Amino acid sequence: MTRKLLARDIMNPEVIKVREEMPVNELGALFTSQAISGAPVENSKGALVGVVSVTDIVRATSMGGREVVTTSEPNFYVRGWEEEVSLDELGELHLEEEGLLVKDIMTPSVFAVDHDAPIYHVAESMMESHLHRLLVVEDDRVIGIISTSDMLQLLGKGTPDLGDVALKTTTDLSFDDAVERCRESLAAGGFGVLTEIDIQATLKKKLDVDTEPFLILGACHPPSAYKAISAAPDVGVLLPCNVTVSVEGGKTVVRAMNPATALGVLESDELEEVGAEVGAALQQVVDSVSG
Repeated sequence: MTRKLLARDIMNPEVIKVREEMPVNELGALFTSQAISGAPVENSKGALVGVVSVTDIVRATSMGGREVVTTSEPNFYVRGWEEEVSLDELGELHLEEEGLLVKDIMTPSVFAVDHDAPIYHVAESMMESHLHRLLVVEDDRVIGIISTSDMLQLLGKGTPDLGDVALKTTTDLSFDDAVERCRESLAAGGFGVLTEIDIQATLKKKLDVDTEPFLILGACHPPSAYKAISAAPDVGVLLPCNVTVSVEGGKTVVRAMNPATALGVLESDELEEVGAEVGAALQQVVDSVSG
């Protein structure tokens, strides 16, 4: 089953970090040389302890009296006031107090997500707190950063593909032979057929329209169904696992529900395991009619 997209999958691992004992004058030089407006702060053990931005430097220098426009604190996470003070001006700043260190001016507030956080959680955190940047951590250590541009690029690529909705094959078998082969293969794989829906007959009866043969077999693998429902009762609306046999363009087509797509929407590690097991079994059913 395709793994759901996590924070570590879209983060930028290139993060410039600074130590809390760094002199502020060195910090200003770093910001200027790297053309950045902020950075996460680490202690001597490499753990994240805060963030520091150009705003913090301005407040601690001769430009401290200048109005700083910002919409949230700490400024490292939010764009806005950078238009008031450019990075080039950092070289002109003069500290009012010698010996000032990053830990003296940094903001201890930290907005971060775990590297295993699902993307939807990252998006919710950024929207709820009006953030443009979000640090990604693993064991309290910064390993990356996600910005709004990263999220927009992800949206531009469309929804992450969890796979095709169906496992599919076209066979030279007749419709009836394919149905019989599917029944045999399902039974061999431990599936029971709970329901059968003859779409052709139903449409003829209800709408008086003539269509090609189309049969839906509602298959269930009891051990997997029990495990899935125990993990997430909502999965019941996705059951049973349908297998269809139809005639399209003179050819017999067999499809089986792809658990990777169906169960992937529930974002559950336990369901990933179930989906992998059931998917492999249903693939065997599809393969049994191939050739």
